[in-house]
Amino acid sequence: MSWLTFETASRVDLKKIGAWKYAADMSTFPLCLGLKVVTDGKPAPTRVLSEKQLHALDPELLALASDPEVIFVAHNAGFEQGMWKFHLVPMGYPELPPERWHDTMAVAGMKALPLGLDALVTALELPVKKDMDGHRHMLIMCRPDRLGGWSHHNDFNLQRNNDYCGEDVNAQYGVYLATQGLGASERHTWVLDQKINQRGIKIDTEFVHACMDVLEQVGCRWSSASAN
Repeated sequence: MSWLTFETASRVDLKKIGAWKYAADMSTFPLCLGLKVVTDGKPAPTRVLSEKQLHALDPELLALASDPEVIFVAHNAGFEQGMWKFHLVPMGYPELPPERWHDTMAVAGMKALPLGLDALVTALELPVKKDMDGHRHMLIMCRPDRLGGWSHHNDFNLQRNNDYCGEDVNAQYGVYLATQGLGASERHTWVLDQKINQRGIKIDTEFVHACMDVLEQVGCRWSSASAN
């Protein structure tokens, strides 16, 4: 299994439009990706890949993504799935279907634990805490500056953002060790839910417009009858 999380920047507001539209927006781009690989129960040190390293197709990340047995773990994995699909796949990394993901936030919800990572690590009394100062710094980095540019994306601030990203991955790894999996039944439901949300709901727009035309005609006739 591998743990990963993205730190991103965009001109659109994630809270207003949701993870999928945010990831798909042309102004959105990854700042870095934190990655922790665990082999035979032994965790390797967390790595943080810059946007440049991601574009260069990091060999380890590419090998993990190409191995169908590797599951990627994230907290609120819908966001990571969207960023992977709209940014890493165009770079040359393979598609990762929902079956290749595990969401620690979904497990927290199933077990009536706090959903937010900071509150969750506190409730679980984990030794690794979420870096709240780093979180505030990340909120600055993910938006344009006051002039609408990215002047604050200097080496110092990007490194601070990388450090926060790495600690976030470590916190998510600790959460997984404390909460484990969803179980077969809930896992099946979660995967199905991800597929439905990513596919969307198909609507027969021709039929809908025909219904609207009928309702408009009925409304006009009712108005005429009332006037008489």
